[in-house]
Amino acid sequence: MALNMPSLVGSTFSLFLKPVSEAFGWGRVAMSTAVLIAFTITTAFYPLVGKMVDRWGARPVVLPGTLILGATIMSLALLRGSPSQFDIQFFAVATAGTLVSGVVYGRALAGVFDGNRGKALGICLGVGGGLGAALAPQFVRYLIEHFGWRNAYLGLGALPVIVAFPILFQCLRGEKAKVPDVEKPRTGSETPFGLTVLQAMCRPGLWLILAAIFLSCLANNGVLVHLAAMLTDRGISLEFATALLSTVAVATTMGQFASGFLLDRINSPRVGIPFAASVLAGLLLLDHGTTAAPLFLGVVLFGFGMGSEYSLMPYYVSRYFGLRGFGTLYGGIYAFASIGGGLGPYVMGRVFESTHSYSGALLTFEGGLMLAIVCIASLGRYVYAARGAVVGASPRSQPAT
Repeated sequence: MALNMPSLVGSTFSLFLKPVSEAFGWGRVAMSTAVLIAFTITTAFYPLVGKMVDRWGARPVVLPGTLILGATIMSLALLRGSPSQFDIQFFAVATAGTLVSGVVYGRALAGVFDGNRGKALGICLGVGGGLGAALAPQFVRYLIEHFGWRNAYLGLGALPVIVAFPILFQCLRGEKAKVPDVEKPRTGSETPFGLTVLQAMCRPGLWLILAAIFLSCLANNGVLVHLAAMLTDRGISLEFATALLSTVAVATTMGQFASGFLLDRINSPRVGIPFAASVLAGLLLLDHGTTAAPLFLGVVLFGFGMGSEYSLMPYYVSRYFGLRGFGTLYGGIYAFASIGGGLGPYVMGRVFESTHSYSGALLTFEGGLMLAIVCIASLGRYVYAARGAVVGASPRSQPAT
């Protein structure tokens, strides 16, 4: 997870934004449009990846995906000035990213861990992803400053091939596609507990989760992709801006671990509210801060709250809908998150090109985060306990809406 697409590409995109767009005279909206196109189209792939993992397990999906991800990132070094070429190549990167996403790792973890599921998701999806996102900007900044942005893409793409693939090939063994017996309800049933996808789609909780995740990712990715450019526009040095990018990643890791810890101890979906409020507070500081101290506090709060998404998404799915259709449902929610993640940078780029300021986009994101908090607060109690029993019902009862 430290070397998946969000860790490598998402955390460093803003460092490439200025040098690449200035090299070809594109303007910032061109590269942001590529993110929108890629993330929107690849939303259809996440449910398919979820079905693949449900059927075959993580290993047959993530191993080839890791090699393809590295190759597609390295291909960005071959850009020749055409925005359409960048659109196509970045789409290939995003497609490869679906094969090594949290959908794959989250399904493997949810099928193994029971009472400590929240911590397991937090450590792998958050700490792992946060570690990569903290180190990748420093690595890329060094390569850009000393070797140029083309070689930076080559170096970045080499990491999944050289580092991630051998580890996964050696260590990700013995994982089964079927849910282990410990995850089955105590009814003697041979099928995984939970709702079918169609049953889950009839529950209002699914749409509240979708809305909250979409609005959060709209703001989070929009700000993250443009963060370095936004800060350097204010006269902040590239070194300090890069340090703040790494700070976001470290804070995200802390938020991920904290959310996973609390999910296992607080039996309420409202545990996500303070994390969403943290993102909102951080965004307000980034919007209005002009000196180092408020900007640093802003990225800490922003990253800390943003990290909770990696735990909240799969945990909510398992506690409201069970594991029967986990991969498909999680993939669908991940798809909505991907749409928001692609739309956010486009909104930022378009607003900047039109007004020469990010203020209008940031105000929109702040309103969206307030609505996301309302969605989380509107969720009802959990339907399933961690081990599969229906909350507040006999083992054979149907879960209540």
